Amino acid sequence: MKPDEYIRLVRAKYELLGGAESPAEKVAEELKPAIREWAGRYLVRIEPAGSYAKGTRIRGGTDIDILISLGAKTPLAAKKIYEHFFNWLKRRGFNSAGEYFHPA
Repeated sequence: MKPDEYIRLVRAKYELLGGAESPAEKVAEELKPAIREWAGRYLVRIEPAGSYAKGTRIRGGTDIDILISLGAKTPLAAKKIYEHFFNWLKRRGFNSAGEYFHPA
């Protein structure tokens, strides 16, 4: 068996389909209103990132990374933005143990 054939077989066996009904995308959709509220006028876009976005997600090991793009005039430094958002979500009852979001 050629290496490309083997990779196709393994990927087909473990591939996790995406789409609006997938658990990862449902969670991402649940977070979007909170992201929009938090980011306000500084929000540029919200999009999936990582293995999920690249289509290399597999069963048993998939989460969804969400890229939040903010405008250049955002008033906080990158580290402070992360801390502010993380704490903001916690105050609103989001679980940081991995159920809804997980710090990097």
